[in-house]
Amino acid sequence: MGAPALVLVAPGLLGPVRGGLSGDAPRAPALARLLARADRSGRPHGAAADPARAVLEAFGCPPGAEGVAAACAAAEPVGEAAAWLRADPVHLRADRDRLLLFHARSAGLAPEEAEPLAEAAAEAFAPLGARLRVAAPARWYLALARPARIRTLPPWAVAGRDVAPGLPEGPEAGAWRRALTEAQMLLHAHEVNAAREARGLPPVNAVWLWGEGEAPHPRRRPEAVWAGEPLAAGLARAAGTEARPLPGDFGAWVGAASFSAGVHVVVAGEEGAWHAAYGDEAAWRGWVEGMERAWLAPALAALGRGALAGLELHAGEGRCWRLTRGGLRRFWRRARGLERWLAPGGE
Repeated sequence: MGAPALVLVAPGLLGPVRGGLSGDAPRAPALARLLARADRSGRPHGAAADPARAVLEAFGCPPGAEGVAAACAAAEPVGEAAAWLRADPVHLRADRDRLLLFHARSAGLAPEEAEPLAEAAAEAFAPLGARLRVAAPARWYLALARPARIRTLPPWAVAGRDVAPGLPEGPEAGAWRRALTEAQMLLHAHEVNAAREARGLPPVNAVWLWGEGEAPHPRRRPEAVWAGEPLAAGLARAAGTEARPLPGDFGAWVGAASFSAGVHVVVAGEEGAWHAAYGDEAAWRGWVEGMERAWLAPALAALGRGALAGLELHAGEGRCWRLTRGGLRRFWRRARGLERWLAPGGE
């Protein structure tokens, strides 16, 4: 039996951290060694780390692939529809002459709060033939009778930033922007938000649309997919593979995977990308160093002794690293600090 190849998707592992770093890069010698000795492809795009793009790339979807909402919906309890949009609940905070976006995943939105808020917001989208569905408190969807003719940005692209550049564009943008404004008014006046504010919690006062397009078709057919996010689960289903729960670390993955041969895709979640997008340097550092201990150091050790056939890394900033056991022996490629890799456009 051959050794497995690990494809690790860890968006945000290389930032970029909004506002830059106030000190040295996190201590992650295994990550630095991987970056120095691996073959790499792609170019850093310099924008916020994109978890969806990282997952699409790991599944071999072509550049420019869209349809994130449709792929996610395939793995969620939201029913069937001709087309989909993500319609995630968010908190918009006024800041002088602009509104800043904060995703509801960090707002502590409870299920008993999400349902009545979604019911209220749904009224704004009904005239467009869209039905709002709640898959989880922070993951909402719009089921459409036909594709929406708009272009959007994912929420991490505008996290903590002015929302104006990320509002829908395209032939039908006007109608969808009006619906968003109506939803904002309905949510602003809702008793759930009044109760949240009374408890010192941010109101969930808007909806963010993103993920338009037809469901992507993965070219890679993994032996197994390990993830806790719906996009990876939906792509796994499209590839004929069932997504399994994300193990807590490399050792747990080894036990669950039984080191079966083939390509194993492990999606480490979106937390790192969100920390970087919000500029939460302390949380991002802790997450990177945790990934070093839990995944990167033991994976490189396994690769060195031949227990892994290969290691592939997608960090959501435009590049992919592929390392084999032979590549690990490129001693002339000295592992330096992470600073050279973290700057947008670096190395």
